[in-house]
Amino acid sequence: WADSDGGKVELRKWADDTDCKLPLKPVEIAATAAKIGELLSGKEGPDNFASLDAYMQSQMNPLASDVIKACLPNGLNVPFPSNTFSLMVTTGAKGSTVNQSQISCLLGQQALEGRRVPRMSSGRTLPSFQPYDPMPRADGYVADRFLTGIRPQEYYFHCMAGREGLVDTAVKTSRSGYLQRCLVKHLEELKVSYDGTVRDGEGGVVQFLYGEDGIDPIKAAYLGNSSSNLQFLARNYAALKKRYTALPHCSIDLAASDAEKIEEMKESSIVFNVGSFVRARKLRIGSRWKRGALCRGWFDAIITKTYDDDKHYDIEYVKDKTNALHMPRVITLLGCGSRITPAETGLCTLIEPSVPDPILFDCEREGGGHRVGSSGLCVSEKVARDVTLAMSNDKRLISTLNNVGLSSDDFRNLIAAKYGSALVNPGEAVGSIAAQSIGEPSTQMTLNTFHLAGSGANVTLGIPRLREIIMSAAKTLKTPTMSVPINPSMSDREASRLVNDFTKLTIMDLIANKGGIVVTESIQQSGGGFWERCYQVTLKLHPAERIWEAFSLTIEDVARVVTRSYIPKLAYIMKMELKKSNSAGDVAASNVQGGGASEFMENDGTMDPEVDKVRKPQKKDSEYDDELTGEEDGVSGSRFGH
Repeated sequence: WADSDGGKVELRKWADDTDCKLPLKPVEIAATAAKIGELLSGKEGPDNFASLDAYMQSQMNPLASDVIKACLPNGLNVPFPSNTFSLMVTTGAKGSTVNQSQISCLLGQQALEGRRVPRMSSGRTLPSFQPYDPMPRADGYVADRFLTGIRPQEYYFHCMAGREGLVDTAVKTSRSGYLQRCLVKHLEELKVSYDGTVRDGEGGVVQFLYGEDGIDPIKAAYLGNSSSNLQFLARNYAALKKRYTALPHCSIDLAASDAEKIEEMKESSIVFNVGSFVRARKLRIGSRWKRGALCRGWFDAIITKTYDDDKHYDIEYVKDKTNALHMPRVITLLGCGSRITPAETGLCTLIEPSVPDPILFDCEREGGGHRVGSSGLCVSEKVARDVTLAMSNDKRLISTLNNVGLSSDDFRNLIAAKYGSALVNPGEAVGSIAAQSIGEPSTQMTLNTFHLAGSGANVTLGIPRLREIIMSAAKTLKTPTMSVPINPSMSDREASRLVNDFTKLTIMDLIANKGGIVVTESIQQSGGGFWERCYQVTLKLHPAERIWEAFSLTIEDVARVVTRSYIPKLAYIMKMELKKSNSAGDVAASNVQGGGASEFMENDGTMDPEVDKVRKPQKKDSEYDDELTGEEDGVSGSRFGH
């Protein structure tokens, strides 16, 4: 029960919630702590700690986010605007949502260098907790808030995070400031020219159009496809028409038609109609389409007439306005050989589907007077397409246009005038603006670590990344990333296999969890009568099915790598170690041998030490395609989920 203005409000117990998970019993907590201690104290302790840390954060951080969403802004006892603190944050006077959530909701997970609170050698994070306590509170998760106070343990964790923020502020502020100074000095000569290009001090072109659309971001707030923004423009048409000076031929119709042509080419089967934009070959000499008579390259053209056979067309070339009558779409060049490929069969395509150049970059249209800033037709295809779709599909925008009495043509012209007024001004120092856009937020991120202590919003890890890329220009990045676009027709399984091809894989990832490496020592007599000390190293891998599902590798592939790479490296390391330790001549000679790539044994899948020496037939690759990754032999498929 909770008192509220003199009344009683019953709070539902967790036991009455069917979706709620039951808390652990003391016996279960002790067993879990023992298991965690076993995993964290072994040889793989650091790896297990990182895995446990990542998993717990992935489970607890969404809970904190859900609590904040439930409380802010509609779950407060005193709602906005009567709540003065919420009024201050919402209006932007001072403070942020993070400050409000720490005061009203909870502090959440305290993060130290992106990880949870580390444990001491005793397994405790603080002396008040049990060793390897599995509860989130023992690892720095603070469910309390500043409004009602926090307990001593949570206060200590929060002080640890705050101290880290102070250190970052003292150390990294100078680095981020120097980063901004370097950026400004290198980019200050970049400016916008009168032809819309971005050039350096020597006149070299850096961008043919600033931002690829020529728009000043400060003036582009109402150029998006938001319904509320478009309704605002429609309701204030009379005032905006006086404010925005329209350029000649001001309209978005040309850009919208170009966008429609692009969509038609993507979606439809390639069927040419009158008015279709294509690219075509051109005759250099004569009137017959044959080898040696064609000009090099392709030329933009428009279909002017189609024939019933859908194989011949009349076209008009865009550049010189010449015509080609009854032009075939595909011809066969004589003197070519086999029928294996289109190139070898002599097939030559004369007409291909195409899309016009982006209207912002097409200076040849409209007789050369078609330039950004001088023609009102120069509107981005994206803006024109979004506005056109909104005018046909957005019911609220259509209703607003009808209520105001505004025609579709007038609204399109207003959007074009708005776009023309949002163009960047010539002479704008866009280089310095770009440098400040990177440098100033990096400085603020460093300073904000004190105010957002432990909330997970500490983003100063990005400053060393910026210094590495921009200032030092390191050839080998510490954390390199790669974006590889794939064919849309590729399946998820094929894409995952492509990812595996790019992923570094070591033998350690393939060795079984239990009994993976077995070393046996023996004394044997050689053929020459000498007694030799022999070591036999046996590597036990995960089941072949699991390795194939995770990495698309067969046992033969793994054995080939072991024999060609692993054994020679092992022999080299042993030789170097023997040279270091053989001061008294204890070792006469060393020899490392291994079986061939086909000499390996398979067990029965039960991870039994006894090895079944009978070779089992390998499955074909196609038999694994439909198998799902499950848990077999104590090996989880998520272990290989890179």
